[in-house]
Amino acid sequence: MSFRLHPILLVLLVVAVCGGLILGVGVLRNRRAATPQALVAHLPAQDGVILAINFAALRAAGILSALSGSQLTQEPEYKAFMVDTAFDYEQDLDYAAVWFGKDTTYMLLRGRFDWKRLSAYVLSENGECRNSFCRMSGSTPRRRISFFPLARDVMALAVGPDSWAATNLNKVKPERQAMAVPNQPFWLLIPASVLNSPGNLPAGVRDAAMFMQGADSVVLSLGVAGSGLDLSLEAACRTPENASALAARLEAASSLVKALSAREKKTPEPRSLNEVFSSGVFRREQLRVIGHWPVERAFLESILRSP
Repeated sequence: MSFRLHPILLVLLVVAVCGGLILGVGVLRNRRAATPQALVAHLPAQDGVILAINFAALRAAGILSALSGSQLTQEPEYKAFMVDTAFDYEQDLDYAAVWFGKDTTYMLLRGRFDWKRLSAYVLSENGECRNSFCRMSGSTPRRRISFFPLARDVMALAVGPDSWAATNLNKVKPERQAMAVPNQPFWLLIPASVLNSPGNLPAGVRDAAMFMQGADSVVLSLGVAGSGLDLSLEAACRTPENASALAARLEAASSLVKALSAREKKTPEPRSLNEVFSSGVFRREQLRVIGHWPVERAFLESILRSP
């Protein structure tokens, strides 16, 4: 299994930088979307992968500093964007909730922004704003960017073929409002429809999703645990039999990694994926499968800094 975390952690920045925009400009709409639960409530109700990152919590834990030498922060386009807009995600972005669909990506971003400089940047990219709703071209014709201020410090943004797509983020969705939002600083929700057809997922996540088939949904979350990190899995299954089968597959995969390492008489390095995966502990609770993997910060930093 090959898993690279940094494309997932930075995907919202990559999407925005490649399209030529992170945020837009406009007047205060409302103050509803303040908490992570409120942000997620505005995401589309349809099946799609949901990614949430609490940048403020990662910043406080000293993890964001690991990104300072990552490939993204060295990209000329990102450097130019920082100069033109005075926006630096390491300092200015606090929380992101992102929904990935087949053609469109929706984002709710909370942070601090220099509105005048952002407005000037939009105009310099031949974009347009009507009242508080802005739109502009992205890197391809099917990557139109639209956005508006959901609140003074919350931006609703969409990237896709529809230049008015961001309007779908204006209203709260009852299905999302009732959703339990993990409190870990990083979490990823994958629904059954994506688990069963994982072709569009990144390679590492796609490999992991194949192990999870049979679950109704899977939530992977990363939290701070003492001096290290804890990677958790919670899979919701339709029947006890499905839950038992999933737990058995995970246990078997973990045991196989341990056996292969033992056969080669190698002790997995703390920074290796094998060490992380082989340390997994799993249990079944009725219709749920719970998993935990301790993660060394050195492992996370090595992935974030890798090219």
